[in-house]
Amino acid sequence: MQFVEEIKHDVETKGALSIITDLDGVVAEYRFGEGENIRNNIAGVFENKRPLKSIINLLHQVSKINGIELYIASSCFFEEQCLEKNHWVEKNMPFVKTQNRIFIRRHFELDDEMTKLKAINEQIIKKSQFSYLIDDSHTILFQARKKFNGRIKVYHVSTLIE
Repeated sequence: MQFVEEIKHDVETKGALSIITDLDGVVAEYRFGEGENIRNNIAGVFENKRPLKSIINLLHQVSKINGIELYIASSCFFEEQCLEKNHWVEKNMPFVKTQNRIFIRRHFELDDEMTKLKAINEQIIKKSQFSYLIDDSHTILFQARKKFNGRIKVYHVSTLIE
């Protein structure tokens, strides 16, 4: 696959890489209309999400490449949601190290894209020579490319689907 070959090439030319992936809508199904359950902190919304196995399998394959550090970076409104997401990752993507699971608490009606990018910058990008970001939000991807120009490649999850 082109994505894997591109990563291998970048590891050879740039050195070690960080790959950062979102959770909802990227490796876990995001169901249309579930926003109200999320905002109301209904138990089980995240823990019961369907894993998107084709993307998970691709990331597992990539995580085995020497020089790759794989991260999950995902936003949550409530601490319980952070715990559910972590449990979901443990169950469906145990190859992602515990210390590489970043769950960003955000607040309603605030600019969560900038909150998420700030956390990604502080915890990953500042410590990495080069990074890849996989997300389903065009806003996040455009802002990341602008903010971290030259230090990051961005991918919409749909480009990884075979």
